[in-house]
Amino acid sequence: MERQGLQCLIPILLGIKVTVELKIENRQCEVRMIDTSSAHLIKALGEPPRDRKKVKNIKHSGSLSFQKICEIAKIMRPKSKAKSFQGTVLEILGTACSIGCRVDKKEPKEIQDLVKSGEYECKEQIVLCQLSKNTQLKKK
Repeated sequence: MERQGLQCLIPILLGIKVTVELKIENRQCEVRMIDTSSAHLIKALGEPPRDRKKVKNIKHSGSLSFQKICEIAKIMRPKSKAKSFQGTVLEILGTACSIGCRVDKKEPKEIQDLVKSGEYECKEQIVLCQLSKNTQLKKK
């Protein structure tokens, strides 16, 4: 089994339950972490690592900013089934509600209502690639 792939994941996600995909071909193992919104939210809360055998049924009582929720939604957008970015943000807010954290010191359900009514704007910002000064376009 390939230990290098597992060892690079351990310090980052210590104490967080994540889904891992193992791909084995010709006795070669490839380890890949599957992104989940709950893992990103717990990591964003910055809670100390815990022993999963000793500490059970934990509620994550921290508070995240709406900006951080939008950043997590940008990461999770390719996996989302929502038609728009607003739907992805609502999915992340639902996950925040299920793990028990708050958003802007309010309940996530309140923020969901504000997003649906249009008081909180969530637009996916497109990052434009700029050419460096040394790069020149060749004309044909």
